[in-house]
This record gives sequence, structure tokens and C-alpha cells, in this order.
Amino acid sequence: MSPAVPASLAAAAVVALAAVVVRPVALAGGARLRDVVADGGAGRTLPDAPLWFSDAVDRAALPGAAGTWFRAAVALPVAAALVGGFLGGPILAVLVGSGVGSAVAIALRANGDRRDQLLGRAVPDSLDAIARSSRAGSSVVQALSALDGPDASAADRVLASVAHRVERGESLDHALGVVAERHQVPAVRLAITALAVGTETGGAPARAVEGVAATLRDRAALEREAEAHSSQARASALVLVLAPILFGFFAVSTDPRVADFLFRSWAGWVCLAAGLGLDAAGWWWMRSITRSAR
Repeated sequence: MSPAVPASLAAAAVVALAAVVVRPVALAGGARLRDVVADGGAGRTLPDAPLWFSDAVDRAALPGAAGTWFRAAVALPVAAALVGGFLGGPILAVLVGSGVGSAVAIALRANGDRRDQLLGRAVPDSLDAIARSSRAGSSVVQALSALDGPDASAADRVLASVAHRVERGESLDHALGVVAERHQVPAVRLAITALAVGTETGGAPARAVEGVAATLRDRAALEREAEAHSSQARASALVLVLAPILFGFFAVSTDPRVADFLFRSWAGWVCLAAGLGLDAAGWWWMRSITRSAR
């Protein structure tokens, strides 16, 4: 392999990392900048993540700042492409870099509903707290306001926002409707519906919200059971998807003729692209089957 190839890849890696990590760049389409002040009082500006990436990190409920995840998501494909360029030339660099980048995007997309899942799982406990407050003589607004605290869960904060709106002058019905519109999680909408029904009928909402909490717990138990039953199928699908890739890496690392054919000939490129495409199609098909069974 020509020395110019690794040098070019290294230069591209340095430029990309500098653009993402060091140099302040205003990205079109909603990139945001934030100021980071050093201990000595001197400040510097670091690029934050684009809005679409920040939203994806928020939906996935990942810990830490979105900017940190964004820089890692850019650095990993660049580093993988650099390693691939040293091992197998420019074709392997492109394949490995794009593969790692695709894996990052798939991982974000696969966990895109994790925030809503955590929110839905916390709703039954919030409803139990509302029922206890209601049986103790508190009104609906007082019971909702009591949810807000230092140890409040995501569901507590969402439901407590109804009380905050009422305290600012909105009617309870309107506040419930706004919160239900902003949070499309089925568990939240069901809880809001139970509170609205209790308010409209004029009775104590304790029985209604306790019934909803029991229903949500039963539904969560069924989902966990389905998850357990499909775990073996998902593990088998993962093995079937990774086995060809690992075998390919083993063949390339042990026999230089395989690497020369795959990465330095048109026929090898066609075979490699077809194999990866079929592997990705098989992964998508098996994933669709396992998800439909849950």
C-alpha cells in the first residue's frame, strides 16, 4: 500500500477531529455553541451537538452531555477508517468507517424510545402517590403538586406540570389536555384520562387512578414476559449476523491473498458489497420477526 494512503487518512482524521472537538463551527441546520469557562477565568467556545443529534440522545435517555456523545460518534468512524486504511487500503477504510458510523446511527435509532419507556414505567408509582394523597383529603391539584420534589421521577415531573399550569391560572381540564398533547406516551395519556374522568364526575380520583396503575403494571408484566420469550431468538439472530463478519476478519488477517482479492480487485469489492448487503438484509428481516412477536 502506498504511504500516501495512510498519510491522507491521518490528515483527514486530524481535520475532522479538529473541526468537531476544537474549532468552533456553526453547523447549518441548527448546530448550537456553548461557552465553557476554565478555572482561571479564561473562556473558550466548544461546538455543541446539532439539534437532531441532541434530540436523539435525549430520546435514548443517554447520560451526559449531547456534545460529548456527538464528538465520540464522529471520532469513532474516523479512527476506524484510519485503522482500516492501514490494514487494507482505502476500500477497507471506507467500509470500516461507514460500518462504524452506521452502527452508531443504528444504536441511536434502536434506543430512540428508551426515554418514553422509562417514563411509562414510572407512571404507576406516580398514580399510587396521587391515590394516597387523594384518600388523605388532598384535591387533585394538591396531589399532583406533591409529586414534584428532589427525588421526583420523570412521570412525577410530567404529572406535576399539570399542577404548575393550574397555579399559573389555567383550568385543570385545559392543563390536562396540554400535557396529554405534549406527551404521547400511552401510559401518560391513560393517566391523564383517568384524572380527567375523575374531575368531570366530581368524585375522588383515587379508585380510577389505582385501576389505571394496576392495568399498566399488568401490561408491563406481559411485555417483560414477551421480552424474555424472544430473547433467545434475538441472541440467535445476533450470532447469525456477526458470524460472517468475524469470519471475514479472520480470513483477511490470516491469508493475505483473501485481503488482496477483497480489497484490491473489482470482483472482490462486488463480493464484499453483496455479502454485507445480504447480511444487513438478514439482520433487518430477523429483527422484524422478533419485534413482531413481542
